[in-house]
Amino acid sequence: MRKRFELIHFGLFLAYLIEITAFMRIIPITNCNLDVYGKMKKLIFVFILLSTPLSFANSAYAEHAEIVSYPSGCDYFIANGHHGYYLLKWHKGYTPSLGDVILGDIDANGLKDVYYPLKNREGEIYVEDYSMSKSRSLEHYKEHCN
Repeated sequence: MRKRFELIHFGLFLAYLIEITAFMRIIPITNCNLDVYGKMKKLIFVFILLSTPLSFANSAYAEHAEIVSYPSGCDYFIANGHHGYYLLKWHKGYTPSLGDVILGDIDANGLKDVYYPLKNREGEIYVEDYSMSKSRSLEHYKEHCN
């Protein structure tokens, strides 16, 4: 799962580089603006390095949700995302905690490989239910954990 995100990140980086090199070719280089050209090139490169992780985190290839409830003593937890609340069960890998962000294909039932971008960790969860209201997710949680 993480490798797919790294490939997306690398692809975005290459796209930025292609755009910047095309832009830099239209600026005429003379002796008096050579220093400005070099500084601008460095500034654009730093901007690229800082902006690609932001576009990587908002990848269209994965749903993301934030863990809003993870009581101790049960492997089930509740996350909130763009499509509502999710009832998820920890399976293996990194054990998430309250406030962690989950990135992965969690908008369908079943075992899913996920990535936790804030912790730079991977794990596997079972999506029990998704696209629920807050009250419905709490009802489902109570059915699984007393």
